[in-house]
Amino acid sequence: MTRRAPRLALAVTGTVIGHSVAYLVAAPHGHERASLLRQTGHAYWHAAVVAAVVGAAWFGVDHLRSAFRAGRVRQPATPGRTWAGLTRELVVLQLLLFAGMEVVERAWAGSPLTGLLAHHIFFIGAAAQLLVAPLLAFAFWLAGLGARAVGQALAGARFLPAPAAILAARPVDPFVPRLAMAAVGIRGPPARSPSGIREPA
Repeated sequence: MTRRAPRLALAVTGTVIGHSVAYLVAAPHGHERASLLRQTGHAYWHAAVVAAVVGAAWFGVDHLRSAFRAGRVRQPATPGRTWAGLTRELVVLQLLLFAGMEVVERAWAGSPLTGLLAHHIFFIGAAAQLLVAPLLAFAFWLAGLGARAVGQALAGARFLPAPAAILAARPVDPFVPRLAMAAVGIRGPPARSPSGIREPA
């Protein structure tokens, strides 16, 4: 449950977005939409928007941190972190949350459940969830790719050998120092001749 909690939080975000889109499409005029929202138990909607923002932030921090760590250790992405995997989870969760939200709202407001079919709210809302889920998953998937790339870049920089280690690992040819000394004109000690007179080297 702990692993799924951030994804459930993101599903709340998607549900709230899709819910808002549904009511904008079903009741495009402001006064009509406000009246519909009052009649169907949406007095809590400001709290729902806050929950949506918190849910997106929660999932975002968890997702980017996991992607960054996976990049540093060169770990492949888990199915739940891919675009397709996250989309599948969000679609299922958002449809369930949207249906449950609409039922609870009307039960709380004393509005008949048959109102779900008025203005085609339920069908428009379900279609909105199917649209919002892949878009939301795509946005966070792209952000995860960026975090993974940063993690891989930092891991690559960490494992680059130091210049000193490269030089120390290479054997030194003894001919090289002699060649360098001859190039700068360093002479050796004078040699002795058979007569005992020192001759220049």
